[in-house]
Amino acid sequence: MVIKIRSVYPLIVLVILLSLLPALLWAQAGRGKGRVRGSVKDEEGNPIVGAKIVADTSRFELKFEAESDEGGRWAIMGIGAAPWRFIARKEGYIPGVLNLNVATVRSNPPLDFVLKKATTAEVLGGKEKTRELILQAEQNFNAGKYDEALEGYQQVIAENPSIYQLQLNIGNCYLEMGEYDKAVAEYQAFLEQEPDASPILSKLGETYVRKGDFDQAVAYFQKVIELSPDDHTTYYNIAEIYFDSGDVDKAIEYYQKSLEVNPDWGKGHLKLGYAYLNQGDNEQALLYFEKFLELEPDSPDAPLVKELISRIKGGSA
Repeated sequence: MVIKIRSVYPLIVLVILLSLLPALLWAQAGRGKGRVRGSVKDEEGNPIVGAKIVADTSRFELKFEAESDEGGRWAIMGIGAAPWRFIARKEGYIPGVLNLNVATVRSNPPLDFVLKKATTAEVLGGKEKTRELILQAEQNFNAGKYDEALEGYQQVIAENPSIYQLQLNIGNCYLEMGEYDKAVAEYQAFLEQEPDASPILSKLGETYVRKGDFDQAVAYFQKVIELSPDDHTTYYNIAEIYFDSGDVDKAIEYYQKSLEVNPDWGKGHLKLGYAYLNQGDNEQALLYFEKFLELEPDSPDAPLVKELISRIKGGSA
């Protein structure tokens, strides 16, 4: 009598596969046909390139990643139906978090991140000593102790070279000390990290004004306008340069542009009044002076403007 022994190998394989099945299903459960897209921009609406977007969920041990392109756009495909958390990160910005119940049978709404620039303190995190050094440097700067402020900022950036934001502070110290070329070098170094930083471009414009290089100043202010066309103060700054240079027609053009952006800005009306008075156009000057008083009746400039109005109306201006 021959006893046939059934092979146990298929059974062992089956047991192993069954034991792995929950894990395999778990790994695949987070995947699906869902597609999520969106954008990453700064507070001024400029696209942020190279931001990292990570999607995770407490339901599955699975993550999806994407990176924003030159237009700030990103997309993640093959994501399963579940509540997901999306985090956008970029060096120099505070991370943004958005939540979405991802659907796989219908379109998902776009997730548009708006990231806020991180302050120096936020970049430093828990570095208490470094924060104290920066605070002391800021106090020295505000007190007009620019040498001491500069020393403090330079110490911090030497120990923390990744905090390039301090190059703005260092540049400001040099600017107030009258060392304009050094200020320009610091601002330019900042721009290597953030080429479209409008505040830095404005500081470069201001620096060149102080140097007396008005052509360069206007060039930088024009760059600011390209990036932030709704910034009325930049039009005003250009107008001031033209006015001081004796080009009153150009000054009037840019004063008016500043008011197109902000019609209720008293200072713009005041300066247009002076510009037209300079040209001998008393009628236009009167209109802008009166509008200035309407907007800012308690301004320190109000008494002089009232006197000018009186003279214009009396025919002696």
